[in-house]
Amino acid sequence: MVIGSALVSGASRGIGEAISRRLAESKWRVGLLARSEEDLARVADDINQSGGESFAFPVDVTNAVELERQFAALKEQLGAIDLLVCNAGSGKFAHALDMSLQDWDEQMNLNARASFVLTRLVAQEMVQRRKGQIVFITSDAAKRTFASGSVYCASKYAQYAFASALRQELRPQGVRVTVLLPGLVASYFNNSEPDSEEKASWLKPSDVADAVAYAVSVPSSVIVDEITLHPVSQDW
Repeated sequence: MVIGSALVSGASRGIGEAISRRLAESKWRVGLLARSEEDLARVADDINQSGGESFAFPVDVTNAVELERQFAALKEQLGAIDLLVCNAGSGKFAHALDMSLQDWDEQMNLNARASFVLTRLVAQEMVQRRKGQIVFITSDAAKRTFASGSVYCASKYAQYAFASALRQELRPQGVRVTVLLPGLVASYFNNSEPDSEEKASWLKPSDVADAVAYAVSVPSSVIVDEITLHPVSQDW
């Protein structure tokens, strides 16, 4: 029996793929958003062949016009969306004076603005039904700063602040908002390889997916406000 419909951004690989697979295993119908049509189709096919139910929607979530245009077709496949997972994100690291305005815009658009756009598309119906949950995959960098991370930290601070205020706005309407703040994760982040020797002791994408599964499995009378998780090996 299907629990409900979930929509996951950045679902083509890494953390987003792991979350999508974990939700499908838990009997969620899953809509997958990402730019890579080929990778997205691979994930959807794997989920469906494993007995789950998923639909691939290739789209650039930073393009609000394109996203809104596809939303009607997405709703036809998924029906009412009970869970939104804002996972898509990127990072580029350099001293602030070496970053361009384009670097700033790209990270702000994907890490913060896309979360706002997706929330606007999905949350109104949740409020009308007084039912639903939104999960933001941000970063421990939303609560700390470090050299060469000025733009990335700013974008994650913005996403975290938006989610935290949104929780206060939507809670009286019966809609829950949860934030996950992972530390170092062995993923494709910043165009790196997940299986590098450096990342051997880092969190796995499945660790983050398990935290999402927990946050959405608690009784509807409970809000998991936020979860911070780090590998034991991370000391900063």
